[in-house]
Amino acid sequence: MRVLIVEDDMVIAGTLGPVVTRAGHELVGLAADQVSAVALLQATRVDLAFVDVHLLDGWTGVEVVRAANAEGAAAIFTTANRGMVPANFAGACGLIDKPYTDVQIEATLAYMAERLNGAPAEPAPKGFTPSPFWPERPRPRPTLAGHLLRRGHPSL
Repeated sequence: MRVLIVEDDMVIAGTLGPVVTRAGHELVGLAADQVSAVALLQATRVDLAFVDVHLLDGWTGVEVVRAANAEGAAAIFTTANRGMVPANFAGACGLIDKPYTDVQIEATLAYMAERLNGAPAEPAPKGFTPSPFWPERPRPRPTLAGHLLRRGHPSL
C-alpha cells in the first residue's frame, strides 16, 4: 500500500514511517498540517492515511480524513484525543489510540491491506477500533491511472 502519515509531532511521524516501510508498504509522504496533507493527497495516489486529529494548524485532522475520502484513500485516526473524533468517524475506517506500538501498526497495516484488496471483514487487530460505519466490503482502491484522470493529467 501507499501510505501517508499526517502527524504534527515529527518524533512520532519519524517513528511511524520506518514501521510502515518495514511492513513492506511505501511511505509516500509526511504532513504536519491540513494544507500539506491535502496537497499530498491530491498530488499522489494514497491508499491509506494515518491521521492525527490535532495537527500543527489545530483540530484539522477530521478535515484531512474527509479530503482523503474525496481522493479515494482510506484513513485511520491515530490520536490521543479519541473524544475529538466525530461519532460518525468522518468517513475514517477506524481509530488507533496513542500511544500505540509497532506491533499494533503492523497488524493494522496487514488488516487494511487485506480489506482494501476486497477481503471480507475479519476481527480487527488489537488496538484498532474499526468504525461501525465503514462498509463491510470497502470500495476498490484507486489506481494510478484513475488518480491521474481525476487530476486531468495530460497523458490520459
